[in-house]
Amino acid sequence: MEDPVLDTSPALRKAFACLRDKVQHNKNRKVWRPPPPPHNVTQPLARADARSSFEGDWRSATDPKDCVKWLAHPFDEDDVHRALSKPYPVHIQRPNLPDYYSDLYSSKDIRAYLASGQCQYSYNVDVVRYDGSKRMSYNMNDPGPRPGSAPGTPAKLGRVWKRFEKEGCSVRILHPQQHCDKLWALMSRLETAFGCCVGCNAYLTPPGSQGFAPHYDDIDAFILQLEGRKRWSLYVDPNNLLPLHNRADFDRASLPAPCMEVVLGPGDLLILPRGTIHEGRSLPDTHSLHITLSANQGCSWAALLQAALPGALQEAAQRTLALRRPMGPDFRRLGCHTALGWYASASYSHRAASHIQGEWELPGLLERRLRRMFKHFTDALWAHIHIAAEEQWEGFMAERLPQYPPLPRPGSVPHTKLHPGSRLSPVAQPGALRFTRPEPGVIRVVHGLFNDRATHARGEAAQEGAGTAGTALDFELRQAGVLAKALLRKDPEAHSVAEIQAMCKGHTEGGEVLQVLQALVAAGLLRVLDPGAQPVTRACSALRVLIASR
Repeated sequence: MEDPVLDTSPALRKAFACLRDKVQHNKNRKVWRPPPPPHNVTQPLARADARSSFEGDWRSATDPKDCVKWLAHPFDEDDVHRALSKPYPVHIQRPNLPDYYSDLYSSKDIRAYLASGQCQYSYNVDVVRYDGSKRMSYNMNDPGPRPGSAPGTPAKLGRVWKRFEKEGCSVRILHPQQHCDKLWALMSRLETAFGCCVGCNAYLTPPGSQGFAPHYDDIDAFILQLEGRKRWSLYVDPNNLLPLHNRADFDRASLPAPCMEVVLGPGDLLILPRGTIHEGRSLPDTHSLHITLSANQGCSWAALLQAALPGALQEAAQRTLALRRPMGPDFRRLGCHTALGWYASASYSHRAASHIQGEWELPGLLERRLRRMFKHFTDALWAHIHIAAEEQWEGFMAERLPQYPPLPRPGSVPHTKLHPGSRLSPVAQPGALRFTRPEPGVIRVVHGLFNDRATHARGEAAQEGAGTAGTALDFELRQAGVLAKALLRKDPEAHSVAEIQAMCKGHTEGGEVLQVLQALVAAGLLRVLDPGAQPVTRACSALRVLIASR
């Protein structure tokens, strides 16, 4: 039976006809939706390193990018970035080079570390076992069979090794770069190459065992097989590629079929982009030792924009009157609530029908108004993207590993007074320092050359207590040319003070150049090579230099 009111009210019928047309128009509009993932976006890739021998390794690399090439050969840096961005897992086999990674870390190193008495449960070591349904932790020296945890308790070698050999527990060493110089040296260069902090854990698994449930991480993982063999099963959800947060302990029954199953042997590498669900189990006849290098945690375009947006919006609001105006009645008309309210409460009159029609037109008017406001917002956004990037660089320099081999700390060697013949050489490896502009008229040199290795990868709380992390030096912006000539030279030859003064002639006076160079020597960024340099008798108080511990 038709509604008599609808049948006898031409105005209302006209209004609802217009409403129907508007709804159909909105359905036909091109609304942006994320494209479906290509069918092969997560297709795993297997490559074989056909070499039977190799000359040189990461120690002989002068460019940090060569360390990435050594790590993932035959992939280069661009290939690695492509795999992490697509994303797709990569398995690199080295059947002829089982010792490719063997000198980085070993089970003997783990035993020595446990025997040192410096290894604490939960902070430096985890003893775990996965029974197929849940992970159990045995971070305690109690010999009982029940799982438990005593964080901070020094781990006893005998107890940990009994859990490993007799009870099928895996041993995870956290942050081995803090006590292993080889990992420190490699990871410091990889951090420079990737432009982000690189983490590391070592996993020792007894034969036929599994320590962790299927899970995915919020980092890109490089799994280096050092000893024994381990079978890996990889799963990918095409609707959740590159997630921003990790997830632990999947129920295996809820997972799809593996996209890759592979056995890693000594010398093999497995690259897992962020979000790849993975689980590994050692083979029945051999133990397994691998290290996982992690990169790109929190490094995404979304993270950069998230850091830039608040400042950009604040600046746009300060500059644009339209953004500061009160929203008024227009705000109440946004969303579907208003339209439904009119339908529920309006009398069937020509006036009510016109309001119903008007409500559907209003969002379009607001959209055009907001688009004009967005123009002011995006103009401010470009500058704040650079500001956010510089803040991220400063944060990275504060948290990264110090350079290897370690450098003498400022103040640990006698200061020298420079003269025109003093020959200077920069001490920072390529990419180990960065220039930023924290405020107008100021150029800042940020670096992590003297960071505390013992607090690496422990988070902000540990960094706050380090007291030596992330040194920053502020100079006048007009002195930027001197800094570039002194610190960013590509030629390996040392230059005298007089030569640097000649390079800067025309934009910086010779006396000011000398002051800047003296400050860089005092901060430990330049090394004086000539043995005849004279001791410093007074500080360079005329130079505006700030050394701030981050």
